[in-house]
Amino acid sequence: MDKDKQVYYWIMLKDDFFEDEAIKVIESMDNGKDYVLFLLKLYIKSAKKDGYLKLTEAIPYSPKTLASITSTNIDIVDKAIKIFQDFNLLSVCDDGTIYLNRIKEMVGSETHSSVRKRIYREKQTAIENNKQQGVLGQSPSDVPPMSHRVKSKEIRDKNIIPAELVSKFELIWEKYPKKLGKKAALKHYSATVKSLDDFTLIEKALVNYTDSLRKNGTEDKYIQNGSTWFNNWHDWITINKKQEINVWGGLKDVE
Repeated sequence: MDKDKQVYYWIMLKDDFFEDEAIKVIESMDNGKDYVLFLLKLYIKSAKKDGYLKLTEAIPYSPKTLASITSTNIDIVDKAIKIFQDFNLLSVCDDGTIYLNRIKEMVGSETHSSVRKRIYREKQTAIENNKQQGVLGQSPSDVPPMSHRVKSKEIRDKNIIPAELVSKFELIWEKYPKKLGKKAALKHYSATVKSLDDFTLIEKALVNYTDSLRKNGTEDKYIQNGSTWFNNWHDWITINKKQEINVWGGLKDVE
């Protein structure tokens, strides 16, 4: 594999992870700390497969295999899986594949090339900061006030969508049923998806939309082009039970 294309994944835990009600209840059980440690190992193991625990694309991990690769007692594994299901921390698909329900908000990734570029940018920023602080002979009067520099950075940041979210666009675009207007779709996506929470919402919206298409047997010609749906995906985050999909792929009220 090209080293520059190699992707590194990591798990981001919020500082209140262990204050979560479900985690606190589980940790208070007999063997609770073993259950929580096993859960963290599952998060790490599933990170590069979008939350799914699979040996291959067609073969899910069995409890016995999970016990082996996580160095966890098989009894702990069996009991933990049932407990995690009860607390909606994971789901078991029809084929036995385990899916970690909260993984989307926890996973980060970066290619080797991105790491190298980020380090370079950080070095350049440090050099620039040194220049602005007069390290290279500037007098204090030549250095822009700190408030101006902060405001300038804030303005730049508002116009930047993290590279991680740009790469995730390809993941959700791959799942969209009518791939027309990709350039415009990416523009709408970049304008509305600014955080991992936003990405979680747009994923939920797409699931709702595709479910509605399937349930209503919507013809392909009435499915919204990608350029249209990505401009109004917020409409699909929640669907009122008194609404259904109309022939144009949007929502309409039901009397």
